[in-house]
Amino acid sequence: MKTQFINSKSGIALMMVMIFTLVLLVLGATFLRLATSERILANESVQLSQAFYLAEAGVQRAIAYLRVAGNESRTGTLYTPQSFAGGTYSATAADDLTRSVKIITSTGTFAGKQKTIIAEIQLLPAFFRNTFSSGGDLDFYGIFAAAYAHGTTWLTGVYDRHGLFQSMGFDTKVEGVNSNQTTLRFPDMNNNGTANEFNDFVLFFRNEIQKYDPSEVVWLQTDGTVNIWPRRDYADKKIIFVEGSTPGTGDVNIWFDAGSWWESGQDVTIVSTGEVNYIQPLQNTSSNRLSVISWGTSSEGAIIYSAHRSVIGTEATADFTYFLTLATVTGSIFANQGISLQEAIVLVNFWHDDRLNSGDIPPGLRPLSGNNYYLGGMTSWEEE
Repeated sequence: MKTQFINSKSGIALMMVMIFTLVLLVLGATFLRLATSERILANESVQLSQAFYLAEAGVQRAIAYLRVAGNESRTGTLYTPQSFAGGTYSATAADDLTRSVKIITSTGTFAGKQKTIIAEIQLLPAFFRNTFSSGGDLDFYGIFAAAYAHGTTWLTGVYDRHGLFQSMGFDTKVEGVNSNQTTLRFPDMNNNGTANEFNDFVLFFRNEIQKYDPSEVVWLQTDGTVNIWPRRDYADKKIIFVEGSTPGTGDVNIWFDAGSWWESGQDVTIVSTGEVNYIQPLQNTSSNRLSVISWGTSSEGAIIYSAHRSVIGTEATADFTYFLTLATVTGSIFANQGISLQEAIVLVNFWHDDRLNSGDIPPGLRPLSGNNYYLGGMTSWEEE
């Protein structure tokens, strides 16, 4: 009996050892599997991060390539898989002209793992790039007058000056530029096969005003002349559209007097199917932006002092007349038929508006990029 008891105790001890060993083996295997999984997951995370950075490199290289003059309109495959940092990246570009953006899609691959980034860049009308854009000549008439065009000046025609004791300077001036890069062109809105007709101009802005709340728009259909004195009543307005029935009707006079002002930071576009005359004695609206687009001639006059921020565009000519003036115009000026500066005892500086490069386009003008554009700022960036 004693021997059996000892053998029984030995059998129990052996069983306990086996169970304990089995538990240790299971725990060891579990810990080993967890450690392996953690290592695999960590390795995959590193690989995905590498793929992400490769995709980002593809975006940056694509943007740098597209910003080179002449490359802005490239679409399709920009880069087939390019080797870089142990992996590859590829990039494509596409245009969405309805939203005026260029879409860059870049995919990075590292150790079989992939990440894709989609970035959108603002498309801006070619003429917004410049301080002056003229589809004709730029003529400077002056007596005891000086002017300076900062930024770039692109002319399809030539620059010429006339007068006594006058001078005009340019940061950059290029003559003989293709008119597609210097003129205001409206798409074929009535689908008759011919773009940039008067009816295209009218239909374009009828379409644009529908994109705004009715409280932000003034739409006047008249063949007469409309006089506008800036008042607080216009503080919430984005577009004032004066539409005549035929080209050259629906003129606009913009007057500034002692009781005239725009609200601080206001951004409004005045559109006319006729001529626009902008009279601005003693005006200082540099914190606001009053843009003017006309089918007929755009004329601006000032005396004593003037400083304002504008985008000025016309199918005809843009004329500036200054007398006894210190003036500053910040923005972008484009005229299909030419620009004329007439000055007497004047110092005027024309500056390009940097806000345009960031995609801060005046109301009603965003869709004008068409197929002639340059790249502005990035509007969105996301991982697919």
